[in-house]
Amino acid sequence: MNRSATGTARRVSFFLTLPVMMIMVAIVLFPVFDTLRLSFFDASFIKPGLSAPFIWLQNYLEVISGQLFWQSLWITLKWTIVSIILQFALGFSLALLVNSKIYGRNFVRSLFLIPWMLPGALAALMWKWMYHGSIGLLNYILLNLRLISDVHPWLSDPATVLWAAVLVNVWRGAPFFMIMMLGGLQTIPKDLYEAAKIDGANAVRTFASITVPLLKPLISTLLIYGTVGAFNFLDIILVLTRGGPANHTMVLPLYSWLSAFTDNRIGIAATISVLICLVLVLFGIAVSLIKSAKRYKYSAR
Repeated sequence: MNRSATGTARRVSFFLTLPVMMIMVAIVLFPVFDTLRLSFFDASFIKPGLSAPFIWLQNYLEVISGQLFWQSLWITLKWTIVSIILQFALGFSLALLVNSKIYGRNFVRSLFLIPWMLPGALAALMWKWMYHGSIGLLNYILLNLRLISDVHPWLSDPATVLWAAVLVNVWRGAPFFMIMMLGGLQTIPKDLYEAAKIDGANAVRTFASITVPLLKPLISTLLIYGTVGAFNFLDIILVLTRGGPANHTMVLPLYSWLSAFTDNRIGIAATISVLICLVLVLFGIAVSLIKSAKRYKYSAR
């Protein structure tokens, strides 16, 4: 009787979730497979879909043999690594600050969340004005503080343009890490800190022995999620620099976007998207192998 009821409940649950599963397949899997299919065609907006000629691996050979792909990959890696490190460090620091007993911490928390709530394109427009060579707020402040002797073209100088874009990304993304780490900090029992204080542990020892170990799963998840998100990021660089000057901020997602909507080469854009997906899959495999190695190391003890 119980087994029959359980089987019926499972079937009912399956049929209730089936429409959602079908929608997810249509929304997620269909674009993935269609992008993979388009990467084998010389597709454009003039020759879309099945009307485009099938060219086997020519798109892949063209992209991989081109210098721009490898340059974009290197820029994307720098953009991702530096952005995530700074976003996490700043976000964690802000979370520790907001979690402490400071006056008006609810107001401070809300204030720090404003950059995260702004659309990426709007944030980029704000900072584009601030970076402006002649009327920008950043140059005005630095000149008045006598930190620079003349206005600097932050978005035109190849030496500073990528880091200027990274700063915008960090400014906008750090509040997300702050709110997630704050949630993790508030789940740690206060008794542990009180016991550590009784044992004579200072703040640094308490942080290293209690806070960080208990937050390791959350930190790992956030870093993986943030890395994937930063690797696929587009809107800030698109609005700030559009890949310039001289492709010094040409990240892979922007390379794909420009190939489709500027060069009218959907097949090339799809190929770049597939290669981006491949890089992220390799990243996921590497993370899984590292975690498996750690589990094996601990189980062997």
